[in-house]
Amino acid sequence: MKLAVVTDDGVNVSKHFGRAPYYLVVEVEGGSVKEKKLLPQLGPGPFHGAQHWVR
Repeated sequence: MKLAVVTDDGVNVSKHFGRAPYYLVVEVEGGSVKEKKLLPQLGPGPFHGAQHWVR
């Protein structure tokens, strides 16, 4: 199973999803951590902000 959380430092879960600079992806197998990957959050996509969905 793979789990992903947002993080500010690669150790602690961030309190704010949209402002965290990293994703920590952890693969768990048989109750043990098999692999960890720290991936950069690439910033807001083209639909960032309420103005794109509020009419």
